[in-house]
Amino acid sequence: HKEPEIKAPYSAFLDESYIPDVHQRLSLYRRLSAAREEADLTALEEELMDRYGPLPVEAQNLLWMIRLKNLLRSAGAEALVVGPEKVSVIPGLKSRLDPNKLIPLIASRPKIYSITPDSKLVVVMATGVIKDLYFSLESLFNRLLT
Repeated sequence: HKEPEIKAPYSAFLDESYIPDVHQRLSLYRRLSAAREEADLTALEEELMDRYGPLPVEAQNLLWMIRLKNLLRSAGAEALVVGPEKVSVIPGLKSRLDPNKLIPLIASRPKIYSITPDSKLVVVMATGVIKDLYFSLESLFNRLLT
């Protein structure tokens, strides 16, 4: 199956000044990309801090991007596009977003929630901090999932 795609304006990577050895960096990228559970990500985050010190912003963003991808996967979403003050969620073929919950939400708050003709869910929300974005989307998905 296809992995969810995220288009977002956040710098998210392991910098060579943080992890100088390229082989260690690549190994950590592989392990991070395989992390599907929060416990796995937390353990990797602790390992990074133990081995290399406090996480730079870009490394923190990388962990939140992985959390976002896992959230999208669990919702059956195909993609997330993050703009300056809104996000677009593109549902996948196996989307778990319940139309019976979504339609009343859109009707009750049309300035916040909308659906485009090609079925994207557009939500006006703060997108400046990736951690806040994650929790906003998690809350929304918890309301909308079947």
